[in-house]
Amino acid sequence: RGESGRIIMVPNIDKAPLITRLFERAATGRHSFDSLCQYAFEIGLYPKKPGVSSIEQVIRRRTYSGVFDWKGKRYIGTYAPIVPRELWAQTQEAMNRRGGHKTHGRTKRDFAYSGLIKCGHCGASVVGEVKRKTSKRSGTKYYTYYHCSGHRNGKHGEPYLREEKIEEQFIRLLQSFSIDEVNLKRVVRALKESHTEEREAHNNSVRALERQVSTLQNRLDNAYIDKLDGKIPEDRYETLTQDWRDDQDRLRFSIAAHEKASRSYIDEGCRIIELSSKAENIFVTRSSSEKRELLGYLLSNCFLSGGKLTFELRQPFEKIVDIANAVREKQPLNGKENSLHPLVLAWMDSNHHCGIQSPASYL
Repeated sequence: RGESGRIIMVPNIDKAPLITRLFERAATGRHSFDSLCQYAFEIGLYPKKPGVSSIEQVIRRRTYSGVFDWKGKRYIGTYAPIVPRELWAQTQEAMNRRGGHKTHGRTKRDFAYSGLIKCGHCGASVVGEVKRKTSKRSGTKYYTYYHCSGHRNGKHGEPYLREEKIEEQFIRLLQSFSIDEVNLKRVVRALKESHTEEREAHNNSVRALERQVSTLQNRLDNAYIDKLDGKIPEDRYETLTQDWRDDQDRLRFSIAAHEKASRSYIDEGCRIIELSSKAENIFVTRSSSEKRELLGYLLSNCFLSGGKLTFELRQPFEKIVDIANAVREKQPLNGKENSLHPLVLAWMDSNHHCGIQSPASYL
C-alpha cells in the first residue's frame, strides 16, 4: 500500500518479461492453449506445465495491459503495463479466432456490443441475439437484436432493439469528440504550452525516488562493512540487505515508469486528443471486436432504457468532449474571458492522473 493507504500494483520484475513473451507468442495465432502451456513451462513462467485454464486466465487478464475493472467500472492504472494494449487486443483476437470461447461445442457468435451495455431498469447485461425473418419476396434474412438478459427481477417490458439502432447512437456519441483540423492544431498547441509545470513535477518525483535509492545503497554499503567487522551476524545481514535490495528494485521500476511518462506524457496527450477527434471515422471501418474494444476504452458505463442509450465516459474523455464543444463555440485559447485554456489544463490534469495511453490497437 502507498502512503495514502491505497493499494498500489507493482509488476513482478522477474515474471513480467516472461508474461510479455507468452502474449507475443499467443498473438501470432499459430499456437493453441495447450502448446502455450508447454511454452510457459519451458520459459520458466511455471515450475511445471500448467493447465489450460491457468494459461487462459493469464491471456484474458486485462490488468496486464494497464487497465482494470473495479466495482463495475473500468479504469486506467497508474502502473506501467507489462503487455502493451495493442499486443493484448491482438492476442485476444488471435485466441478468439482459434475458438478460445465455446458454448455447447459451438463457437460463440461475436456480437459487436456484448459486455458493453447494461439494462437501465434492472442492471442486467444486454445481450445480442440473431433473429431470422423469411418472406416470399426477399427470402430469408438474419438480423441482430439486443435485449435485457432478464436475469434479475424478471421481465420489465424493455423492447428488443436492432443492432443498427444501437450503432447509430454510438456514432452520435463519437461525433461529440470531433474537432476540425484548424482548431485541432490550436488545441494541441495549447496542450504543449501548458506542459511546463507538469514536466517539472515529473522531474521532482524522479529526483525524490533517486534520493531514496541512494539512501538504501548507503545502508547496503554500511551493512557490508559491519558484516566484515563482525558487528552483525551473517543471517541478519542477509535479511536486511534482501529487503533493501527489494525496495531498490521497486524504486528503480518507479523511476523508469516516471521517466517514460515524462518523455511520452505530452505526446500521448496530443495523440489521444487527435485520435479521439477521428474516432467516428475509425469506428465505422473496424471489425466487431475492435469496435467493442474502442467503446470499452471510452466508456465506464452504458445503459439501455426505452430504446435509448445513456453513457458515462471515463476520464479524461469527458474533458475532450468539453474541449470539442468549446471549440465549436469558438472560445479563445488565451487567458481572456471564456477562454478554453482552463479546459486544456483540466484535460492535462485528468490525462496525467489516469496514467492514460493512446489506444493504439483500435484507433
